[in-house]
Amino acid sequence: MKKLLLVAVLTLTAAFVHAQGTVSFVNSTTTKVNYDTGTGSTAPVPTGNPGIYTAGLFWGAQGTPQAGLAQIATTTTWAPFSGVFSGGTVSFPVAGGTKVSLQVRAWKTADPLNIGYGPVQLITLGNAGSPPSPAASLTAPTTSGDSPFAGFVVPVPEPSSIALGLLGLGAVALFRRKK
Repeated sequence: MKKLLLVAVLTLTAAFVHAQGTVSFVNSTTTKVNYDTGTGSTAPVPTGNPGIYTAGLFWGAQGTPQAGLAQIATTTTWAPFSGVFSGGTVSFPVAGGTKVSLQVRAWKTADPLNIGYGPVQLITLGNAGSPPSPAASLTAPTTSGDSPFAGFVVPVPEPSSIALGLLGLGAVALFRRKK
């Protein structure tokens, strides 16, 4: 029985390895990610500060709502222009040419509870056909009418939100210590 299960798992793994659609996980200077400066204005995420802000790529089957999207990639590389991230090419466990729902989210790495959300968009994955097509772009509109990625603002937490979060962590630590 164990051998049969192992063969089944290896067969599925091999099938997924060969059926990979791709997306270029980068944005452009016209689709910058901004952050709330806390003074009532916004500014692009600064360059040269890797690790301070994280951008994540979330995906699901075509029509998946925002709450059902799963994280597939992250990057902390923000360069060479402010507000622009570069996460490279991301491979998906579905065939190229498949339409999937994608969303870019960003957050301050030290505060992952305050997330900025880009729009959920429908993208046709690249790497289909022979020869394989290039990776799909998050920023270029497609001929099928899919919307391009739009920039968005990463919120700054209110001081009361930080206090509540720390209070919750303290309560969890205290509860865990008693057990």
